[in-house]
Amino acid sequence: DQRLDNLTNAILSSFNSADSVKTATLLNQILEELRAGNHDNLITSTAQYSVGIYYLLKNRGGEALNWFRLSSSLRDQMKTDDEIQAKCLFNMGLAYYSTGDYRRMAEATLRSVEIEKKMFGVDDPRLISGLSSLVTAYLNLNDYSKAISYGNTALNLISKADEGKIPDVAVLYINIGVRYTWLSDYSKAKLYFEQAESLYNQCHLSEDVNYINLLNSLGATYYFLGMDTKSEEYFDRG
Repeated sequence: DQRLDNLTNAILSSFNSADSVKTATLLNQILEELRAGNHDNLITSTAQYSVGIYYLLKNRGGEALNWFRLSSSLRDQMKTDDEIQAKCLFNMGLAYYSTGDYRRMAEATLRSVEIEKKMFGVDDPRLISGLSSLVTAYLNLNDYSKAISYGNTALNLISKADEGKIPDVAVLYINIGVRYTWLSDYSKAKLYFEQAESLYNQCHLSEDVNYINLLNSLGATYYFLGMDTKSEEYFDRG
């Protein structure tokens, strides 16, 4: 178990590096360890969670889901609702999103948020990520009242967030902007999209897929507001 624990900690740390060869090697070693013994403890669950993260980052949502389910189920059997369980359920929600299963995305993410509330309190900014994902889930389920409610709850936590939560705040602004485009309120959508863009520019955030989606969303929003020149500019950048 100690070797499995060490490998798991190593691969979780490696996800922030660019050394994909090292990460793949660690993955294979973890899989070998899991196959070699009858593991059924929290170390096993955390290892399964790490494998799920690997596949999620590789855009292999179906495989990620299998590992997240194994990890979460084992923690359920041990009646352990801890930070790993919350993270596992949150990422399970992202995996469900990648497969288009928004109902299960909402269920997994909501459970993750409830665990975080018990651990950190209802006013902790660490809830922002989960609440933001719930906005996305309920938008895709056409349940706009819940999307609005969770979005507003998350907005109320922003003032307490530190610099480490800025990327989550940017994504929240994007999701709320999307919410208003779905409601055809393009003026409010513009406000939140521009706040997100401001965070990306001021804080030099990574220009990831969320940033590309933001630029295209701004292009569409400017178009519907009759701002054709800016619309073309943002579509070109996206």
